[in-house]
Amino acid sequence: VMAKDIVKFHAVYFPAFLMAVGVQPAQRLLVHGYLLVDNAKMSKSKGNALDPVELADQFGVDQIRFYLVRHMPTNHDGNISVPDIVGRIESDLANNLGNLLQRAASLALKYSTTEVTPLKNWSAQSIALREACVEMLGEFEVLMDGLQMSQAYAALWGFITKVNAYFHEMEPWKKAKEDPALFTEALAAAAQSLSIVGHLI
Repeated sequence: VMAKDIVKFHAVYFPAFLMAVGVQPAQRLLVHGYLLVDNAKMSKSKGNALDPVELADQFGVDQIRFYLVRHMPTNHDGNISVPDIVGRIESDLANNLGNLLQRAASLALKYSTTEVTPLKNWSAQSIALREACVEMLGEFEVLMDGLQMSQAYAALWGFITKVNAYFHEMEPWKKAKEDPALFTEALAAAAQSLSIVGHLI
């Protein structure tokens, strides 16, 4: 794993050194772009470097890892800024994923639903959501195997948006008393989706 400015040494000279002494060189190199600040390469002399320890202290280690994987392309330069970190954490984690988790968990607690069991017969909406999930899983696996992590996460977040839309369409807050079976189905589908999302993240 290396930045694009040292490819020549690690792809040409170092493998030659290794082969000369009978050591097998790496079979695959992941060459990534730069993290840019205000579209300029980070440099101590320019004074535009971001301290990763300070970022982790301010936002949390997992949040910074998420931001870099989700929004920095593997093979190209990526522009990073503190306002963008704040906005992405708020939109992706709090509003999109966090809102879905909060809505599902709140409903489950409100109606004392501590366990959801798989159903034998699912509605057309739930089947469509499952098919979207299967499609996303295939795409996610291919992209991750190709080390295109930001694209894989884009596919995953596209699925999260679909789960949110499904939850809104099913309106389980109305079904809790009107149609308990559909209420349970909506919670079951949301819980399974969140479990898959959690594993992939």
